[in-house]
Amino acid sequence: MRVASNFIWLFILGLILAGPFTPSAWAAESTPFKEGVQAFRAKDYERAKNSLLESLRTDPRNGIAHYYLGLTYNRLDLPRDALTSFQNARKLNPSLPGLSLSLGLVYYKLGLHEQALPELEAARKEEPDNATVYFFLGRVRQELRQYPASNEAFEKAAQLDTEFKQQSQYYIAINYFRQGKLPEARTVFRKSAASDPDSPMAKASRDYLDAFHTSKRQEKKFWYQVGMGWFYDDNVTSSAQDVISSDGDAAFNFELGGGYRLVEKRQFYLEATYDVYQSTYFDLDEFNLQSHSLGLSANKTKGPWDLGLDYLFNYNLLGGDSFLLTHSFIGSAGVTWNSRNYTRFSYMIQPRNFLQSVNNPRDGLDNHLGVDHFLFTADGKKHLQISYRYIDEITDGDSFDYAGNTLTFAVKVPTRYEGKLKLRYTYLHKNFKNITPSIGAERWDQRHTFQIAWTRMFLKSLEFRADFQHIESLSNFPVVDFSENIIAFNGRFLF
Repeated sequence: MRVASNFIWLFILGLILAGPFTPSAWAAESTPFKEGVQAFRAKDYERAKNSLLESLRTDPRNGIAHYYLGLTYNRLDLPRDALTSFQNARKLNPSLPGLSLSLGLVYYKLGLHEQALPELEAARKEEPDNATVYFFLGRVRQELRQYPASNEAFEKAAQLDTEFKQQSQYYIAINYFRQGKLPEARTVFRKSAASDPDSPMAKASRDYLDAFHTSKRQEKKFWYQVGMGWFYDDNVTSSAQDVISSDGDAAFNFELGGGYRLVEKRQFYLEATYDVYQSTYFDLDEFNLQSHSLGLSANKTKGPWDLGLDYLFNYNLLGGDSFLLTHSFIGSAGVTWNSRNYTRFSYMIQPRNFLQSVNNPRDGLDNHLGVDHFLFTADGKKHLQISYRYIDEITDGDSFDYAGNTLTFAVKVPTRYEGKLKLRYTYLHKNFKNITPSIGAERWDQRHTFQIAWTRMFLKSLEFRADFQHIESLSNFPVVDFSENIIAFNGRFLF
């Protein structure tokens, strides 16, 4: 990934040394050469280049001048010119200290990894305690897919210089990821993220953890979040009871939640969560929703599998009155096939109890059987999701029993300014099992939901989200035949 490129090259400061020659040699050199070296040390690279070129016009066989010109071109981000200068320096003075390292780094920068490897190996023999040499040996061997040797080089770089610790952890995790060793990759990405949580490398590690469906909050034993937002709905509805207002309204919403890791052992955790949500409409206050959710979640990782068992208790109020009570029991099993493919299977059973007598016929039991497949790009930052759900709802009122199928396609990609864009389409089809008296036929519903959402983190812990949804509901039951658009803006502080 390119996220580390800006600061990796800071470690090449070891190349900017006093120079591979003696004071007596210095005295014999031409004035343009001395001016070029002085300008290079003063970081005035344009002046250094001009002076060194002038020096070489007078003395083209000065190997040290060619070497300094190579260093100067490197600082000016002209690696091909730097390579030519270093090669000239080798022809004229093959024993120059630091030349193998310089050539190895410029070959690496040009993507010529086969040529970089022998140069860096030669530099390792010359400077066995130079952490920079081992770090770039790790990077080159990584690009050549020599992953075990790459890990050894990164580990040695971290031992020799703690400045390389987080970077080495990150790239070791990348090696595991590319080999499909996902449990090992998760573990090392977490270490990298924890080494210096505010660094770009930590952010890149968290991006990979997100791709593994690993919540950021799992890095902490206790976490909480506070959020609020605004949304506008041009046709406010309550789908749980087939109520369509045909009116638009704006609302504010507020949420507060948190969790605590009760047990955490190797490859296993048990945690408890609680969340409360409140929406308040400007005019249609009968649709104000308040939701309280209490959860308990257990997860076990074993090899490529992660197994989950969850319980969620949910109590909802609608318009200020008690509305719906649900208990959700969810079992899941996810398998990582390789670094590009992850599949999760799940089953949920959910007893539902409406707390208003008018809705008692809707009391019942939901059964959901689902599968989600995720296809990732090589860097783990983009993915495609395909999901399917089979739903069987059994209610006290026979006319509400149905079998349903849901199909979802979603794409998530990074955007400029460190944002993430998610596009989602969901198709839902319900076939009701019995006659609906008001239409004298078996009811069917279709729903198409199109969604686009953009999220970005600010100030390390503030998440901003902009969201748009368009819903098209089609049915032979006219009451639920409608169109709806929702636009929302939300912010959450994560602690």
